[in-house]
Amino acid sequence: MSIEARYYGDTAKQYDAKRQTTRTHRDENTAFDTLLAKAGSHAELRTVLDLPCGTGRWIARLQKANLDYCGVDISADMLRQAAKIQPELPSGSLRLVEASWLDFLPSHAKAFDLVVSTRFINWWNENEGAKLVHWLCDAARFFAILHVRVDETIAQRAL
Repeated sequence: MSIEARYYGDTAKQYDAKRQTTRTHRDENTAFDTLLAKAGSHAELRTVLDLPCGTGRWIARLQKANLDYCGVDISADMLRQAAKIQPELPSGSLRLVEASWLDFLPSHAKAFDLVVSTRFINWWNENEGAKLVHWLCDAARFFAILHVRVDETIAQRAL
């Protein structure tokens, strides 16, 4: 399936409804809440980068932690959904940027206290994935929450 079919148009409008009922979604939310609490207890967090932010899945949780939010996504349709769903944020604490990670990350070294990236790294081949992880970690002053699915077959070969 092409990136256009996955993240643009009607798919962007239905993205959350399709995923919110899955066990994986609930498990990810629990893990995210746990990691966010741990990160918040170790450092004074003020800013967060969410890449790709999609429809803004983490905005409400990060708002409760009083973080200034910057969401980056390549899909303007996903960003429009994020802006619609989360209109209650105080002015200035929400920034949504339409850009690819290749364009955005290199110029934002140590620009965010926390960097979040879920369901994204696995889209890239090994070399691009390694570059992405490098740039995501480089953008973080304190913490990065990176969600990577591990294929057991691949993991066993790597051992």
